[in-house]
Amino acid sequence: MDLVIRHLARTKGPWRHRSHRKAVVLELGKRGFSAAKDALYTHFNPRDDFRFADEIIELDGLVGLDWLISRSLNYLRSDVWKLRWWIEDLENARGKEAVAEWLDRESLTRPEIAELVQLATQEPVHKKREKQAAISFEAFQEQWHLPNVPRPSPLSWAMTASEDELKKAWRAFESEDDLEWLRRIAIGLRRKPEHCDIGKIIVRARAWTQEPNPFVRAIEDIADPRLRQLGFELIASSRIIEGISLLWNNALPGDEPAILAAIVPLSDDWDVHSVAMDMLKLGKDLDIREHLIWVYENSPCSLCRNSAVRDLIEINQAPDSILQECLLDCDTDLRKLAEDALV
Repeated sequence: MDLVIRHLARTKGPWRHRSHRKAVVLELGKRGFSAAKDALYTHFNPRDDFRFADEIIELDGLVGLDWLISRSLNYLRSDVWKLRWWIEDLENARGKEAVAEWLDRESLTRPEIAELVQLATQEPVHKKREKQAAISFEAFQEQWHLPNVPRPSPLSWAMTASEDELKKAWRAFESEDDLEWLRRIAIGLRRKPEHCDIGKIIVRARAWTQEPNPFVRAIEDIADPRLRQLGFELIASSRIIEGISLLWNNALPGDEPAILAAIVPLSDDWDVHSVAMDMLKLGKDLDIREHLIWVYENSPCSLCRNSAVRDLIEINQAPDSILQECLLDCDTDLRKLAEDALV
């Protein structure tokens, strides 16, 4: 429990990791653990898209809304949509009358509440979102390295860049050594692999010794026989997480035992979670029954366990013992899934 709370504010790692941590801490807060509640309030950040505000609203209702307004008034003035969503969530949870009564009462003595209520109830003006202008790779790289300013998104850049600029980015990626820059640009290039020189990236992936390996990250969605070979090479050199990430899209029938043997010894929760997500993406032409059972029995993530059971049911290989156990799971969706499967 303490470990999850301590890691609540971490921003690195996949979205599911962050989402799972928030959900666990929120549930602990609902069960009366003061440390969990304190963590949500302490790490609330209106500058980071009002991070943890939704959890505070769900945990403390109107009291939470009052606290959020007091800590983010200026931000809400320019992002009134957030307030609308909070009010809607509270109306669903507490009832429209109770929320309206609180807003009316507080507006009488607190001008800032009255101002926000007026902004929230105005008819929203829908503006057509302007398409982000494409910029050159050199300009993007220069902006990204500027000090003390928000960094542009590598993914957004890659999705708007021209073919020529993407070629430049891939050629630069092949020779760069700055880990932070490589890690970030890999996120964008992963979505645009057409100009990837797989042979050169494989050479860099093999030679790279730091964690994470941005070269593996950039090519893990590509289907290519050479990446299957690289995946097993990495596993053989104890770089299991990297190797598995290359196999979900490249494994062949007959590879299943080797993959299972590689993941069974894993014990770190984050490693298990990462590999579990890759196991859920294995091709259905493979014999994945044991891999899905491993995900169910080992993943710390309820979403992954739910998906594993769903896939087992879909391929008609869900053991009755697991379905019976799922009837007692904390995840209501998983309980319902098992109930339907056992009928």
